[in-house]
Amino acid sequence: MVAGCQGPPLQRADVIFTDVTEEAGLDFVSIGGKRANFVLDLMGAGAALLDFDGDGDLDIFAITGSALEGFGGDPSPRNALFENDGSGHFRDVAEEVGLGASGWGMGAVAADYDNDGDTDIYLTRWGSNVLYRNEGGRSFTDVTSEAGVGDLRWGAGACFFDYDLDGDLDLYVVNYLDFDIEPGEEKSIPARLGLKMPGLPHEYAAQDNVLYRNEGDGTFTDVTAETGAADHGGKGLGVIAFDYDEDGDSDLYIANDTTRNTLLQNQGDGTFLDLGLVSGAGYDAYGAPEGSMGVAVGDVDGDGIFDLVVTNFSHEGHTLYKNHGDGTFTDVSEKAGLLPKTLGGVGWGVDLFDYDNDTDLDLFIAQGHLLGDFTMASIRMITPEDYLPGTMTPRAFGGGHAQKNRLFRNDGSGIFEEVTGISGEALRKKDISRGAVFGDIDRDGDIDIIVINKNEPARLLRNDGGNRMGWIQVALEGTHCNRSAIGARVTLLAPGGKQVRGVRSGSSYIGQNSLVAHFGLGRADRVKRVIVQWPCGAIQEVDDPPIRSRLTILETKVGPPP
Repeated sequence: MVAGCQGPPLQRADVIFTDVTEEAGLDFVSIGGKRANFVLDLMGAGAALLDFDGDGDLDIFAITGSALEGFGGDPSPRNALFENDGSGHFRDVAEEVGLGASGWGMGAVAADYDNDGDTDIYLTRWGSNVLYRNEGGRSFTDVTSEAGVGDLRWGAGACFFDYDLDGDLDLYVVNYLDFDIEPGEEKSIPARLGLKMPGLPHEYAAQDNVLYRNEGDGTFTDVTAETGAADHGGKGLGVIAFDYDEDGDSDLYIANDTTRNTLLQNQGDGTFLDLGLVSGAGYDAYGAPEGSMGVAVGDVDGDGIFDLVVTNFSHEGHTLYKNHGDGTFTDVSEKAGLLPKTLGGVGWGVDLFDYDNDTDLDLFIAQGHLLGDFTMASIRMITPEDYLPGTMTPRAFGGGHAQKNRLFRNDGSGIFEEVTGISGEALRKKDISRGAVFGDIDRDGDIDIIVINKNEPARLLRNDGGNRMGWIQVALEGTHCNRSAIGARVTLLAPGGKQVRGVRSGSSYIGQNSLVAHFGLGRADRVKRVIVQWPCGAIQEVDDPPIRSRLTILETKVGPPP
């Protein structure tokens, strides 16, 4: 909760974020083409939070890109798996458990796809994606080939979800650009800018996405064509599965870069229908596509319906779509206080989360430009309309290479006020940020943030003070539905009102947050009821659960925290 927020200027914060990366032992740099010769060099990686060893705390799977062999790079950087010792201190165990692969990694999601009681990992890459099966907590096996999920295209976002409600987790993978490296094939931005630079997304063809149906025996079948889930023409990065129309099945929203965003409505008969255009969630308020990267879902205004936030390229701002509950969305970014405040920033990782435990969802955005700072001496043939209004900065490059990440506090009605400047020195530092994932790393009752930076150390931002307000966390384990309970909806009834959360695999920028549902309680001293709607439709209720603790609910049974 931020003190003094009723009248500007803000003076101090009751909650700050502290950079504890070094003391936590989180020693990781995500490599990503320092020379920026190709569009691949410009992107960056995500990360995934998971409990790989089943001990009840969050571990971190951190992903690296690489550098291009034959073009002045070292192809040896490796992914890392940081094991949490329970106190928020980490040790990289990737090599010993079989996850220290090299290659050009992008994103990851984690869930129990084979329903055997442990958490598996799917890694997207430029090149073949990889499915790692967890063999019981201390080792992983690459089962990509036998499972049939080794897509060779440029994989980006992904999510596990049960689209056909048969009790096991299917897999949706978003592909980005049709890009390959051949000497002399690199593209440049429009020649009138007079710069020798890598090609940008609008200069490449899109790649179709893929939907894999889980057959329940450890294998998957590509059902993209028969389900209509390809999103042909979309240049996808982020993806999230959620039941936007509240009809009991999971739909898909895809953040596309420079092309219209896509809303694939699950028809309930094994097929999907793209309603991105007619729903209002495909374009911005002016009817234009945006350079979208990350996506988050949450009930911003407390009406019990899940809204959408999408991060975009510079000069576009970041977009909040209000869900009206009738199948339509409205871009309310300006009314909500995000425009024009976010113009100039290039947004990637994002989440709606209650950082101050005051019962409403706040907003964090990880930012960093694609390209370095440019001087006027290096730019030729630019016309006046190419500049940001009132500046001498070309529109495409506004904001600088390293940028501040942004934190916005929700006033309770869906209006956001930026509190970056008063929320700790760690948030005032500029980075070239990409992925951001969110969860209670140290089990103290507030949400921490891990930020993946491009060619710079990752950072662990510990939430200090969020747990001054009350809280409760709900961890779910399915028995009849999928074991990870992905697709479940959790409703909390407390004296302060009703809150809703969803359990989702895949979100932010090509990453995954904690699967534990977190609720801030403000000054409430009790919770009346927790209601779980399981993915298969069953309803389960728990009355008067203890607060300031984690409630573990087994489908049809309630158990103590681990």
